[in-house]
Amino acid sequence: MSSAGGASGSFSVDLPGSGTYYLVLAPGTGFEYSGQAIRVSYRVAGIQPEVLEIGLPFVAAGIVGVAFGLRARARRNVSSVRAAEPSR
Repeated sequence: MSSAGGASGSFSVDLPGSGTYYLVLAPGTGFEYSGQAIRVSYRVAGIQPEVLEIGLPFVAAGIVGVAFGLRARARRNVSSVRAAEPSR
């Protein structure tokens, strides 16, 4: 797919579909027995997975809060309708 030389490099690829893909990092000729520090960062569909991991709990908490608010409002509306009905 791609090759990079020097201290850094990057590449971008559009994958054909879902499935399992492997990223292989291999040293160049003459560096097979040298120690190398490698840092890898990735993006999926333009979204960094770390952002999803951090933000998802807040979204879930917001959904739960809205659900409780709607439920409380519905109960309040039902009780006000019952109070407004004339007694027989």
